[in-house]
Amino acid sequence: MKKDLEIIETQIDNGDIIAKRIRNRLFQVRKRHNLTIQKLLTSDFFANSESTSEFFSLTIEGFTKRINAAYDLRSLYVHTGTEFGPWLTIGMRDNYEINLGQPVIKDKTLKKLIQDCPTLFGLERIMRYCLLRFIHLHGCKIDDSLEGDGLIK
Repeated sequence: MKKDLEIIETQIDNGDIIAKRIRNRLFQVRKRHNLTIQKLLTSDFFANSESTSEFFSLTIEGFTKRINAAYDLRSLYVHTGTEFGPWLTIGMRDNYEINLGQPVIKDKTLKKLIQDCPTLFGLERIMRYCLLRFIHLHGCKIDDSLEGDGLIK
């Protein structure tokens, strides 16, 4: 994608303007992904963690950073094939939703994304809650605990 944008910038009239518009649109996908999740999650989600230790539970504080890291890690995998699976499966049997500490990885960008990203269990819990709440709000009522405002309106 970077090479394609460079070609557009250098070989097309007004290519710099076109490339900038494309870049801005790409970031909107990430933004919409994150806004959707934050609209569907409620404070009740964070109050009822399934982790065996509160130190490994998702919290409202820093949640935006975590969901951004998850999206960026997904993008890194899709665009480069960088593998990260084993780093996000730590603590699965104890339902850890986040990792604590820093992974031992040379690539600083990957290290930071893995450190900030929820574990696979945490990601699964986020998606499960979002799907249930979406169905509850737009389909059939499931449970009264799924009512109320999301983290953002």
